[in-house]
Amino acid sequence: MADGPARPEDTASTPESQPTVAQTNDQTFRTNASGRLVLDVQTRLNMEALFARTEREQLAEAKQQAIEPLPAAASAQAAELLEHYDNYQQAQRQAYPPGVAPATEEAALAELDGLHALRVAHFGQVVARALYGEEEAVSRQLVELMRLEKDQSLTMEEKAVRAQQLRDSMQTERH
Repeated sequence: MADGPARPEDTASTPESQPTVAQTNDQTFRTNASGRLVLDVQTRLNMEALFARTEREQLAEAKQQAIEPLPAAASAQAAELLEHYDNYQQAQRQAYPPGVAPATEEAALAELDGLHALRVAHFGQVVARALYGEEEAVSRQLVELMRLEKDQSLTMEEKAVRAQQLRDSMQTERH
């Protein structure tokens, strides 16, 4: 990553790396035995909760409180991740305003592709996958299932078989 800003993925760990051994008081962030920040769905949900429960005027203080208990390296990683998340969240709201749902399955897939690209741009590929990968996979599966449901050329039995195949392929990709 010589070009562009450093991203949390450069020094953070994914859940498979090592077990969690420390959490901040408000439980926004966790570290592993090496003192590295753990990045997973729970981390994203914790950041979402931090931003949702905090008024914009108090956000800097809330961010500081979330990272204070962490070891120095993890604290720096978490501060950077919070900045990336804040910027991502603003860009997401601008590109995909709340309350505006895609009208078709194709539009939903295009939005998912756009969200994925936005996440990769803000977090990098590794961190985006750690924070959003499972959600993206489930969303794509749901859109594909909606497509199957609408396909008038298939019998109910064929739809069921294809839905099961889709589900099985998604399970295989996750593991």
